[in-house]
Amino acid sequence: MFAATFNPEYADLLFAGSGHTSAEIAVLAKDRKPLPRFALPVSIRAKAQVLTDAVHSNNLVAVIPGRDPKLRSEYVVLSAHLDHLGIGQPINGDRIYNGAMDNASGAAMLLDVARSLQRNKIGLRRSVLFVWVTGEEKGLLGSRYFASRPTGPAAKIVADLNTDMFRYHAPSDDLDQPVDLAAAGRFEDVMFALTVEVADDPARPAWKSDSFFKRFAR
Repeated sequence: MFAATFNPEYADLLFAGSGHTSAEIAVLAKDRKPLPRFALPVSIRAKAQVLTDAVHSNNLVAVIPGRDPKLRSEYVVLSAHLDHLGIGQPINGDRIYNGAMDNASGAAMLLDVARSLQRNKIGLRRSVLFVWVTGEEKGLLGSRYFASRPTGPAAKIVADLNTDMFRYHAPSDDLDQPVDLAAAGRFEDVMFALTVEVADDPARPAWKSDSFFKRFAR
């Protein structure tokens, strides 16, 4: 895979003669609007050498079986990733990429939801599958959509976490950063209630008719 960065001050050199500008594309992307497709008058040719190694990393899966004879074969899946970037390029002298919020907090929340279901002996109609996965930080990135919409005291914390040069995917995502524990508790309450509601609902969850993802539903 080839990747390149381009100085925004000179980005319009790429679009010269295309009838479009970099500012136009940036605004559309920021507002998550459809992007136009058009040919660029410039091209780039690159040669790259790729070295790969096979790495095996175990995922962790746990299940709380459902009580309904018909619905117990259906699963509500809660997932979080265990890994982070490990040791990397130092930032302010720190090379340890802790991943406290992204995503040790999510992994801990799954453990607590599972413990609450077991402790309170809540027998759900559907089974609940808890999945802790590795390798996420080498693939998908976290959702900036969610990060751009929190309100209240947690807003600045989440915004700081997702600032590339500050905490998001940086060593400073550690236990020294401020954590809104009350907001974390409310978030877990929402996840717990949602899990119970979906697991006990006689009908399966369904995509909205105008959802982009509906096309992938089976």
